[in-house]
Amino acid sequence: MVSEGLEDYKSAQSFQDGDAASTTARVQLKKWQKPGVNEVKANWDAAINMEAKRMGMGIVIRDEEGEVLVSICDVRKHVVDPALAESWALWKALEICNELALSKVIFEGDVAAVINRINKDEEDQSWMGHILEDIKQVFKGKREWNVRFVPRDGNRVAHLLAKHALVLGEGKIWIEEGPYVICNAVLHDKKGNVLNDE
Repeated sequence: MVSEGLEDYKSAQSFQDGDAASTTARVQLKKWQKPGVNEVKANWDAAINMEAKRMGMGIVIRDEEGEVLVSICDVRKHVVDPALAESWALWKALEICNELALSKVIFEGDVAAVINRINKDEEDQSWMGHILEDIKQVFKGKREWNVRFVPRDGNRVAHLLAKHALVLGEGKIWIEEGPYVICNAVLHDKKGNVLNDE
């Protein structure tokens, strides 16, 4: 929460201090963008309920038109570390895309620290390095799969799914649709608009 407030403050300050054209360009880069021809995009996110010691995962896979192919809510117990939660959510996204035999996939998440560690060549020796190394191995075997960072505004649908997973308390998969909580965000993404509500 504090870091989100700090990010909002910095954005507001840069708008006041910088010229409006460059700020508008930065805002446009934050929105979700459709994948290329014959590609799909898999956005993932995680949410944590500290009291219940449980994480929620949200994954949405969309085609080049922005149409939802699959949306997923899932939960995992005993995960309270944000970086680990994000890593598990990415792992779930990899599993789903592999099961669906998707060949060209762009994976997007909004935690740069995790994505940067996955994109590094050297072995991760951290306490959660085992899952990061497993994720790296999957990407090494799938040449047309890549992972990249997207700001929260470009990951809104996955964020809503992760929060909804905590409400559901169980895993659920929707094919070519999703729960009601993502409808507006999906429409905004398809139209290329930025959705500002939390």
